[in-house]
Amino acid sequence: MRAVLPVALLLAALAAIGCSSDTDGSDASAAQPAAAAPTVVVQATATTGPVATSDASAVATATTVPDTTEAEADPTTTTAPAPAPEATASLVLPAVDVPTTVSSIRCAADLSMEEQKVQLVAIAKELFAGKTIEGKNRLKFDPDARDQRSGGIWLTLEFLGNERGTVTQKKAALDSQMRDAYDALFNSGCDQLAWVDLTGIQRAIVKVGQMGETTPVPAPVFKTRLKRAEADSVDWANKGALDFNQIWDELLLNIRWRDALREEAGQ
Repeated sequence: MRAVLPVALLLAALAAIGCSSDTDGSDASAAQPAAAAPTVVVQATATTGPVATSDASAVATATTVPDTTEAEADPTTTTAPAPAPEATASLVLPAVDVPTTVSSIRCAADLSMEEQKVQLVAIAKELFAGKTIEGKNRLKFDPDARDQRSGGIWLTLEFLGNERGTVTQKKAALDSQMRDAYDALFNSGCDQLAWVDLTGIQRAIVKVGQMGETTPVPAPVFKTRLKRAEADSVDWANKGALDFNQIWDELLLNIRWRDALREEAGQ
């Protein structure tokens, strides 16, 4: 009886162990597919999903980036040249408005008086070449260089001024042009130059027609003269700070201009 009991107990124990193994095995086999399934899904996703998505993104990017670049480039291309007309206009107007103030022509030391006359006329023509704002030639007649009675060369020149601005502004423009012309002529190396007469011509009088219409007529408005003695005493390097109305001789100031200058000055 005692021998049968241990054997029965041993058999029961073995049966229990066998049942326990079957249970653990079934749980493991049930869990393994679950673990394998995510692995398969990940591989499938990596093989199909992302690849398809990456290709689509690449195509979309390749298609949209150039479109975006061109769309952004078009406004830049159209707006960038916009300032060009303004820059061109600002360069053209001064070229018409401002005459040449220096000359590259000079007299050599060994030139005769007649040869110096030719050079002085060439310098004067270069200084007042071109047209006014109104499209008129600055020089209606060529400058004239002749013998001066007391010796040396006497140069005379008449030029048209611009009609822009008030009388005060136009007078200041004539002052500046005459000052620069005297500078170029007396410092040209033409030592036989004795004096220079410069005359500015502007619209100063009114012509009345048969039907009563009025037309502004150009006339001499300002004439000055500078002689060699005065020219040699001028500090030409500092000419912008000098009042040349105190240096040259004023031969003419149109009466209408004189009155307008006084009125604009509040006198």
